[in-house]
Amino acid sequence: MAVDEGAPLCVIGYFTLATASVLRNAFPNKYVRGLPPYELPLILMARLAVDRRFSGRDLGHALISEAFKIALRVADDVGCRCIITDAYQDRVDWYARYGFVALEGAAESGPQRMFLDIRMIRMALKGTQQSV
Repeated sequence: MAVDEGAPLCVIGYFTLATASVLRNAFPNKYVRGLPPYELPLILMARLAVDRRFSGRDLGHALISEAFKIALRVADDVGCRCIITDAYQDRVDWYARYGFVALEGAAESGPQRMFLDIRMIRMALKGTQQSV
């Protein structure tokens, strides 16, 4: 959760995570090759929101970065393979910039289910640590 330092009771952004599972056949084969034929454990990013008054200030980036850090710790503890979210249609491109991939079969007017392999987050973090 992010709060306005000038008004500490005002929430300006937040995210929520939960553990979940999805049927293996919901994913493209190249992402599940070699995995057992049962539901895959994952982390659901159920919500990520920024107050419109604070949009354009990279708060969404800060929140999703923190969500990724938590997801890595959870994945290590409980064995999750990916993060999944249901992105509003006007936010699909934003999530795609972070590496989320759309799953097929989403409703035309509803949210787009997207996922991000935990290994991609690990590789990205290793790359930033090596360049420092």
